[in-house]
Amino acid sequence: MEAIRKTAEKCDSVKSIKIFAGIGGGMSGAMTSISMELSAYYHTSLLTGSMILPSEADSIVAPYNAVLALNQIHYLPFKGIFTFDNTILSEHCMKRHVSKATHWVSFEEMKK
Repeated sequence: MEAIRKTAEKCDSVKSIKIFAGIGGGMSGAMTSISMELSAYYHTSLLTGSMILPSEADSIVAPYNAVLALNQIHYLPFKGIFTFDNTILSEHCMKRHVSKATHWVSFEEMKK
């Protein structure tokens, strides 16, 4: 919250805040807490969220955590929520950045 506050103080007027979060890792409680604080401090700003759904290989409990988070997400003070499937994002990166390669793409390779 401190980093967000310092960044917002540099602005003349905060019009929008966008939160990116992965909802399969059990962090939905922290996301809820932060989004509630943001809506209290910046109640006139547009608050939106982008949620990344877990892929099959993330962990055993990730799909369970995602279902629990999706069940509670409508209580958050977001004006809009965009969800993305991590599996589809990974496949897109593989197709775009590696042609005929048999290994996973590193983050450094994707930045090229």
